[in-house]
Amino acid sequence: MIPFSAQTDLQSDFQGNLGFWTLLACIITFFPSMINGESAMLAEHGYHHYTNEWVVRIPQDSLASEISNKKGFTYVNRIEGFDDMHLFVKESQPKMQKVPSHHLSAHLESHEAVLWAEQQVAKVRQRRGLLNRREGILARRETDRSRYEGVFNDEYWKLQWYEQDYRAKNTKFPTLDMGLVPVYTELNITGRGVRVCVIDDGLEYTHDDLKDNFDPEISYNLNNSTFDVLPRYEDPINAHGTRCAGEIAMKANNSKCGVGIAFNAKVGGIKLLDGPTTDLMEAKAIQYALDKVDIFTGSWGPLDNGLVVDGPGKLASLALENGILKGRKGRGALYFFAGGNGKVSDDNCACDGYASSIYTITVASATELGKPTYYSERCSAVMVTTYSGGSTGQIKIVRPTHLCLSTSYQHHVK
Repeated sequence: MIPFSAQTDLQSDFQGNLGFWTLLACIITFFPSMINGESAMLAEHGYHHYTNEWVVRIPQDSLASEISNKKGFTYVNRIEGFDDMHLFVKESQPKMQKVPSHHLSAHLESHEAVLWAEQQVAKVRQRRGLLNRREGILARRETDRSRYEGVFNDEYWKLQWYEQDYRAKNTKFPTLDMGLVPVYTELNITGRGVRVCVIDDGLEYTHDDLKDNFDPEISYNLNNSTFDVLPRYEDPINAHGTRCAGEIAMKANNSKCGVGIAFNAKVGGIKLLDGPTTDLMEAKAIQYALDKVDIFTGSWGPLDNGLVVDGPGKLASLALENGILKGRKGRGALYFFAGGNGKVSDDNCACDGYASSIYTITVASATELGKPTYYSERCSAVMVTTYSGGSTGQIKIVRPTHLCLSTSYQHHVK
């Protein structure tokens, strides 16, 4: 199922190739998505807006503040994770404008100590989230019962067909059990000791099925520059990050909701998608707490409309390279990205620079029939495929905010 055979020393708990890569292959959510209000506004007005911030590369760190003042900018700071990257702000410029200020970039680059200067651009980033036009079903009545039904007492465990296939054995529904229960029960590989960071729209760390596995040390709110990553549920689409985190690390044997693929892993959240992003914000997300995070996962990317070719900017590309060189104590952080949901728009994941990066592992999705979903994009970058919700009448997968809605989520979506 998964084309990897190399041993890994991620943690002593992950000694087996099968268990390790099987757990990793299941951590991305794939559902066709819609754009939230703010991103839709940006898309309507030409996709990109230009900010009054510049990232400037100056190898001689001691000159950065002096150059900023001399060129009429305000020096903010050296960008964390980079020895020679600095943030400048042009106070006299609007915070958002439709036209780039090339003359100011050239003005900065005219200094002999500046390697390059780049104005930051507010970008649309689309969640690979749920779209209602082809809604799947939760379960169907079957005559067969899984032999693993009693392994966990969680309410919806018995419906998690992709972990223990309970469906009737006939020609229509092939057996698609991923073989995870023996990995849990016989090899004792459950994700313990592994820290996963979900880069998305927030994480409801107070959720009953997530609170015990939440890791605040690898969580940060880039949209508001705080450590509180709770989703802003005034916009119901902001449940996406919690869904992704739940698929990874829903607590087992608490009689609630389902069981995460790596139910003993620790999970954190980077709140990035509750508004427009920039290259700088994405770079910060990609290497946040790099000394602590084992796996970063992003179920988002450029618009899936078949018209956009986009990906990580200059700084985010360097951050990815930095992560695979320095993460996990020099063994390299693992970056998983969704392949995209634009197949119905003739989109191709080769047009998504995150999915097609040599530094990321790109994941596609399959239905309960073992066939590609109607939305999952194809390209040569796809390295693994895992199960997800299919089309009308096909079974979904279990995730926390869909089935076990939290009090705060229910309050905002009534």
